[in-house]
Amino acid sequence: MNGYTATVQTDHKPLVSVWKKSIVCNSPRLQRLLLRLSQYDVSIEYLKGKDNVVADAPSRASPQPTPKEREDEEEFIPVHMLTEEIPADSTRIGVFRRATGEDTTSGLLMQVVINGWPELKKDCHPLLVDYWTYREEISAENGLLFKGHRLKVPEKLRSRVLQTIHEGHFGFEKMQLRAREAVFWPGITSDLLQTTQSCEVCQTFSRSQQHETLLPHEIPQGPWETLGVDFFEFQSTTYLLIADYYSRFPLVRKVRSTTASATTEILKQVFSEYGVPQTVMTDNGPPFSSKEYAAFANQYRFDHNTSSPRYPQSNGFIERMVQTVKQCMRKCATAGHDPNLAMLI
Repeated sequence: MNGYTATVQTDHKPLVSVWKKSIVCNSPRLQRLLLRLSQYDVSIEYLKGKDNVVADAPSRASPQPTPKEREDEEEFIPVHMLTEEIPADSTRIGVFRRATGEDTTSGLLMQVVINGWPELKKDCHPLLVDYWTYREEISAENGLLFKGHRLKVPEKLRSRVLQTIHEGHFGFEKMQLRAREAVFWPGITSDLLQTTQSCEVCQTFSRSQQHETLLPHEIPQGPWETLGVDFFEFQSTTYLLIADYYSRFPLVRKVRSTTASATTEILKQVFSEYGVPQTVMTDNGPPFSSKEYAAFANQYRFDHNTSSPRYPQSNGFIERMVQTVKQCMRKCATAGHDPNLAMLI
């Protein structure tokens, strides 16, 4: 159709309005479709279904072979297909069959499947109430019970089946996938979860609990409202970094000690020059978790917020500023430049 003008007649009226709309006004899925068709010079017209005979007739042609073509094919009715599809040998199937016959609940369920379920749930036997939701899927075949294609496991064999599913010490999700392929009983999901949680080997090698999604800090309305404070070392010297959340302006002070008294003394000097902020963000190090620092925050009337224990990402701004400052100082030391001039400190 490239280079030709074509008219498409359709009995699907909404397609005409979609074609006439601007691409940006349609959903992303339709936008992709319209972009692919934009290379063609096509106009779409609406035609009633009864008048669209050319396209309507081929659409009703059945691709199935005619009865004459299927005369030579043999028809068969499958019997005991579920039993043949069980992923187990005949010995194990016999164990399940005998356990099903000895199980009280399975016997009642077998009778209900054969004779029919009651009309109301309240008329159902108490042992069969858990199966009421699945009553349309439960079937009996060759002395065994099935929910769909999954074998219903008698109660006394469930612990053995759980051990088999848990071979290899896979996690809960993998155990669920394996169970859904072959076996079923009411409450199997909770039993699988309990098996995983009670396994000492799985708990020993399990991953640590996933961290919650980080919540971003509120953006300050102006400079010097929120500060981040942290220590870092460079060439065996300790420094105190103070950075503004709004302007990202850093202040670096060399310190001889990281005690609470030394830290508060430096912060007092900085606050006397630049002003007292509204909030100061720090980690939970000894200088910042001390009573002296709490008294200092109370005296100077600013809020002191700390990051989550063992999770410095919650105060990622100051951690990133430490990397930036140390990288600048490292480059200046290598090139022989003045770091004070480089950082204007």
